[in-house]
Amino acid sequence: MGAGAAVAPVTIRNFDEVEPNDMTLEEYRLYRPRLQREAEKRERERCPFRAYIPGPPVPWQRTRGHSGRRFTGPRYKSWSICAELVLRAARRQPEPLDCLLGLRVEVNLPRPKRRPSYVSRELWDGGAAYMCRGRGDVDNYLKAAADCLQRAGIIEDDALLVEVSARKQIACRAGTPGLEVTLYRPAGLMASSRPRSPTPDER
Repeated sequence: MGAGAAVAPVTIRNFDEVEPNDMTLEEYRLYRPRLQREAEKRERERCPFRAYIPGPPVPWQRTRGHSGRRFTGPRYKSWSICAELVLRAARRQPEPLDCLLGLRVEVNLPRPKRRPSYVSRELWDGGAAYMCRGRGDVDNYLKAAADCLQRAGIIEDDALLVEVSARKQIACRAGTPGLEVTLYRPAGLMASSRPRSPTPDER
């Protein structure tokens, strides 16, 4: 191209009419922020809440009675108070979620000082996370997470949880012990779905 030759202007097509794979490099550079915003929006719609509660997790404990009084164990009570503060700080919506939801919990427990007999030396030396025995029933960690989500105002009622899953493991060597909670919308349910009260014939 000779000196002083005019440079052809770059024509940007309507993004709504072009597939991302058919875009030019210049078009994709302009379109990428929009793709990121749309991906983040879809992720918020699919998983409206996610938080990580640092510190050794404590499983749910049943309240006990003594001399006509009911009380909760001090260890679980202290952990639940801290967990509720973390959940409130991570809340993005002004009102509690009032739709059918799924709950996924990942329990990361502190690593022991010595290698357990059921863990291979290769896995232990590599410092990776591994599933473990004992240290509380996994369903009690689920119950603790659901209770804290309700008391923190994240969900209206833990009866809205229609699908749950949990994984209990020892945290990786470079990781932080804690409990990760993720609320998601189960496949096949509308975002605005609400549990219907049973009719007298269905009760």
